[in-house]
Amino acid sequence: TPRRRVGNGAVGKVLREGGGGRVVRLGQSEDDKLCAKSLMYFRQSHWLRRWCIAIWRNPNFEVFIILLIFANCATLALYDPTMPVGEGKYNKVGEDSEPVFTTLFTLEMAIKVIAMGLAFAPNTYVRDGWNCMDGSIVILSLIGLVVPAANITAIRTVRVLRPLRSISVLPGMRILVSTILKSMGPIGNVLLLCLFLFFVFGILGVQLFAGALRNRCVQLDATSGQPLFVVDEEAICTNATYPAHGPHCDAEANQVCMDWSEFTPPDFFGPNPNYGITHFDDFLYATLAMFQSITLEGWTPIMYNCMDGTSSWAFVYFALLVFFGSFFVLNLALAVVTEMLDATAKEISTEMEGERIIEEANEEAERELAAREGDDLEAGEEGAEHAATPPIKRQKQENVLQQAAGVARDAAGRATDAASQAADAIGLGDPEDDAEATLSIRGICKAIISHPFFSPFVTGVILLNTLALAVEYDSMPEGVSNALEEINFAFSIFFIIEMALKVLGLGFKKYTEDRFNQFDALVVGMSIIEMASAGGGSLSALRAFRILRVLKLVRSWVSLQKFLMTVYHTVMELGNLCFVVVLVIFIFALLGMRLFGNSMNDLPDGRPRHHFDSLLWAMVTVFQVLTGEDWNAIMYDCMLATSGAAALYFVALLVFGNFLIVNLFIGILLSNFGEGPEGDDDDEKDAEQIEYEKKLKVDAKQRADEEEKLQEMRVACIKADPSPWAGNATARLHEFERKSMFLFAPDHPLRRLCFRVVDDKRFEYVIMCLIAISSGVMAYEAPSVTADAGTRAILEAVDAFTA
Repeated sequence: TPRRRVGNGAVGKVLREGGGGRVVRLGQSEDDKLCAKSLMYFRQSHWLRRWCIAIWRNPNFEVFIILLIFANCATLALYDPTMPVGEGKYNKVGEDSEPVFTTLFTLEMAIKVIAMGLAFAPNTYVRDGWNCMDGSIVILSLIGLVVPAANITAIRTVRVLRPLRSISVLPGMRILVSTILKSMGPIGNVLLLCLFLFFVFGILGVQLFAGALRNRCVQLDATSGQPLFVVDEEAICTNATYPAHGPHCDAEANQVCMDWSEFTPPDFFGPNPNYGITHFDDFLYATLAMFQSITLEGWTPIMYNCMDGTSSWAFVYFALLVFFGSFFVLNLALAVVTEMLDATAKEISTEMEGERIIEEANEEAERELAAREGDDLEAGEEGAEHAATPPIKRQKQENVLQQAAGVARDAAGRATDAASQAADAIGLGDPEDDAEATLSIRGICKAIISHPFFSPFVTGVILLNTLALAVEYDSMPEGVSNALEEINFAFSIFFIIEMALKVLGLGFKKYTEDRFNQFDALVVGMSIIEMASAGGGSLSALRAFRILRVLKLVRSWVSLQKFLMTVYHTVMELGNLCFVVVLVIFIFALLGMRLFGNSMNDLPDGRPRHHFDSLLWAMVTVFQVLTGEDWNAIMYDCMLATSGAAALYFVALLVFGNFLIVNLFIGILLSNFGEGPEGDDDDEKDAEQIEYEKKLKVDAKQRADEEEKLQEMRVACIKADPSPWAGNATARLHEFERKSMFLFAPDHPLRRLCFRVVDDKRFEYVIMCLIAISSGVMAYEAPSVTADAGTRAILEAVDAFTA
């Protein structure tokens, strides 16, 4: 049985092999899967449909569509939101090329519809979800192209969805696409649960915090009592009985906490925080605040504002919201995506295995048929030739062939011996472990590197080199810098000597077969180049490669090797997912440029660094939102620059990009790490492993026997002393044969008394009560409480008693 490799499970297999192709069954041709009539007119024998089928099944047609999609993506990326539509060099290119791409995509749709059929039969055009998406985009593009009055922004925005078509045509995307589509239903259930959570907490939040974030300290006129101005526009206040440690209005200075929106001009940003966006005055904005809270980005300022506007007990609301919303619902989405990934991978893996079996059966049948026909033909030819050749001539031919084969074998043997001698002479072969080899230079080197202390010594030198690299710092004294350079030179010489010993001891061929040795040779080569170019300008940057020496520890750290191999295979399998992530970022960046491009220049603080005025910064901004870092600030700026509907863009980006795509990435990681590290099968385990497992089984049996004996002793003790509180202390004390604290034997009166006390079950209850009292005292302690001498004395006395 071959050795099982990392990532050899269903997910890793499907990701590596691309998800298989179309299912082909025994005895079924490709034409049998097509409907009899296309568009209720074109039969399979019709010349136009045969022409469309030939184009559709041609591999070059798929390549052409992929290139067409990429070209369309390039023209979409040229869009400049700072210029009006159709004006400017880049926008004009996009507008002029739009009819060409729309025509070509329409032609592609027509070819597929004629070849596959439109509907009402299996395997038709609309039965494929990706075809429905392609057709919808083409139809909307045609509407915007044919009907000038309908050429509105919404239809233009649909163009940014065209890059999604690359998912349906690129190979290797099958498992990811299937997982995403199959996750929509369960993710929808999670979203319904999230909406129910928002409904409950939204209503509760409106009831608790409606209008609370508009409260400010207002200075009143001493004569008329009319409000004059707001003392601090940023500080939220409250008139609650138990306020938080926020700002308090000075009643003696004629200040009162009130809703400041009653006397402010109507064109200001709003009395609520964050330009009037963060509040619980209505259900929709309360839902937005809750969504931000469960993403754990900027939720604490919202909580602090609500605490300042009401009371300190507001933290209970947010603690429950974060617990159920973030810790439960969002992680439930991760569990759903991971489960769908595993199920989809197993399904596709089973389908791929069936396809492989069917293909092998078809190939085997074809080979048997061809071999049967060939055998019949060859048998006829050989029979005729055999009959035509005299017996004496046939015997001579056989003798000549045997002599030629013997000469070839002797020549091959002499060539092999000569090659082995030459390899041993120049140090490229594998030496024999005989006495002569042991006394040679190679034998000495091999004995050194095979010594048990050689590897630990090299590991220690690597650790010392790591320590020497770690002590470097900026603006070091010249003496320290020179000393570290000399130490680094010594380490470099050591690693060169290590490499030389291994090359001489193992031979160059055997040395290079090990990948760790190849990496060591790379590190040594960098060190040699660095020493040769000391003080040589830009080559001094090679000093950064010294850190690679730390990775030499991987050789002696087996668990780290397995971990890195799992990471390596996982990274190799993430190519398609990385393409999906880049595609999502690209599409949302194009959509953001259409919605928010050139709209943030008039913000109060000017255009922020995050904006959608160019493709590069739009992609950077979208990536920032996907990471969840300060995404709420971007949303606030976009809502202020456009309208409150901008929040839908960010909610969609987080739900699809973060909760689905990023969770899919995590699911692949969990699946690969769950498949286990590289290991041998049961029949490949060495004798040491088998012996170790036998020892574990013996130890487990001994522990089970001892546990059974202890259980019998416990039952005997209970029968001997039926008291519900005390056990049989005298009987169980004799189970301990050694002295306690090297003084008290098992029959000592003091030890027997102590054992009887601790053996009583009421002793545990007393200890639990003391722990509760001590915990209560520690919770009660505070600087304001311990300031009183009497209270402090009581607390110290209780603390001393419990101690």
